[in-house]
Amino acid sequence: MQNSSVRQPIQSTIFADDERKYLEAGCLDYGEFNANQSDNQANDKPIRSALLDEPVLLIDLDNSPKFQSGKYCYNDHKFRIEINDEEKQDEFGLKILLKKSIEFKVNNKLFTIDVNNLTSGQNLGVGKYGFVQKVNIEQNGGIDIAVKRIQLRTEPEYAAVIHTELKMAKEILNSNRYPYLLDYYGLIIDTDNSELCICMQLMDSTMKSFYETMYLYNEIMPNNLDLFISRLIHNVITALEFLAKKNYFHRDIKPENILINNHGVFKLSDYGICCSKDDINSNKYRLMGTIHYLSPEILETPPYICSVQSELWALGITLIEIVNGQHPYISSNSLDQCIKINNYNPTISNKIISKEIEDFILSLLKRNVQDRPISYDEILNMLFIKRIPNEPTINELNFIKSVIEIIQELAIEVKE
Repeated sequence: MQNSSVRQPIQSTIFADDERKYLEAGCLDYGEFNANQSDNQANDKPIRSALLDEPVLLIDLDNSPKFQSGKYCYNDHKFRIEINDEEKQDEFGLKILLKKSIEFKVNNKLFTIDVNNLTSGQNLGVGKYGFVQKVNIEQNGGIDIAVKRIQLRTEPEYAAVIHTELKMAKEILNSNRYPYLLDYYGLIIDTDNSELCICMQLMDSTMKSFYETMYLYNEIMPNNLDLFISRLIHNVITALEFLAKKNYFHRDIKPENILINNHGVFKLSDYGICCSKDDINSNKYRLMGTIHYLSPEILETPPYICSVQSELWALGITLIEIVNGQHPYISSNSLDQCIKINNYNPTISNKIISKEIEDFILSLLKRNVQDRPISYDEILNMLFIKRIPNEPTINELNFIKSVIEIIQELAIEVKE
């Protein structure tokens, strides 16, 4: 690391919800700290972030009409783009080849897409680092996919997110489509717009939109959500266990990042701030996540590092939000949010789940870290998880499809 003093927001890497009022919360405390980890330990203020050695991520491109192989250029954000015909290791130790076009198979149908196919479609969501669109590919009967676009920028936080997105995409692409993580179809570089395009499976809804619609139309609500919530827990915990076996923490579990389709499958999405366990004790480690879902120990001084238990806290808050129909504590500024997290006494007001599942959710939100479940495997072996049918029941599917149908109808009305 460079041994230079850096001035930046103490909580610059703790970003709030996608809504502008949280992203622009004006309460960040500024402080001087050194990018050298050993010097940071002597500072009075808690260290919330550390800079990468180099804020430039080298990306390999292939067959670009704009540049010749072996050449490089800089985009408007001084992001270096280097063109190579062969896979190459960048300064982060990542080997990956980005192309202007890709081929992928879905249900034994072959699709070929390039940057020109990725015309603007329905906007599915906007985050801090990019946005997601629905794109239709008109080959072999057609297919709708999701395309996440991330601008290539040199700021350390952006460079780190882009690098992580590339790394996680490669992990998942090499894992033969793990059932509870999004299927990745490939990565495309858009040199004209200086964007990384991540082509992936399109799901039908986020759990945020799902539960909001579910409560808006009470007549479609079942009397008991045990099986629905149990299956959600199973699918998400299984996804987290897979990431853990690959030595990663997700670090951004929330309803917006849990997706559902009309087949009753839940998938964990958005891997841009995943953290390798090897990086936790290195000078590359930075605290990142959505502040409303951070656990109390993460916000302590000095802060705890992320762990299985901090991931479970975020899942617990997510489940309470889904069951109660709203987040248990929301504030428009980070300071007040931290106070609410530290003073939070979890309760479940909506009695649409059994006492067994209610007790489980509350166990994820124990103040003492040691009182939460110790592993994902422990949860997957609980009786209420083992009782889940392998395939969703007719009642589950009817409920899920009725909610998704309303969400899609509302989206069409808004578009018109």
